[in-house]
Amino acid sequence: MVAAHTEDAIGPEDWPPVEAALDAALREVNAYREKEGTALERDVTSRVHKILELEDDVESHEAERLEAARAAIVKACKGGIYECPVTVENELDMCKAVKDV
Repeated sequence: MVAAHTEDAIGPEDWPPVEAALDAALREVNAYREKEGTALERDVTSRVHKILELEDDVESHEAERLEAARAAIVKACKGGIYECPVTVENELDMCKAVKDV
């Protein structure tokens, strides 16, 4: 036996307040998403600017870092490294420099 509860059904006359509540809820959700998006945009933009600042800082120390690494390698080899009198610009120059050794 199946019982039907017709008094719990929403009729057409009940729709306007339901529709108004749904519209209000959707407006609030959209307003929240807009605020959240604005906050995220500020956060991401701030982080990107910080990364760019740090990148500039790293680049300014690159020559010093390379020289320190080179000095550490030379020290580790106890000066037994052949130092080519010219800068090796490409693989062909490197091969010629190695043949001179």
